Amino acid sequence: MNAATDLVTSEREAIKQYADWYSQQGYQVSVEPSPRELPEFLRTLAPDMIARRDGENIVVEIKTSCRLRPRRTRRVAAGAPTCR
Repeated sequence: MNAATDLVTSEREAIKQYADWYSQQGYQVSVEPSPRELPEFLRTLAPDMIARRDGENIVVEIKTSCRLRPRRTRRVAAGAPTCR
């Protein structure tokens, strides 16, 4: 394995761990949701996961390297009162 493969593997493992944890907490989890599953304001971001429960939406973007996507995800989600 090389460094790029290791990052992909660790990202997938992290997504699975978070998905399992949120599921155990009673959230409905969508891993790598399709654009149809996303609210309009998130469709251009492609988050790794969304967890939903009782009107609360948690947008998850796993950061395993120095990418700028998570910062943009937080900025866009900040405009939606039901997302964090």
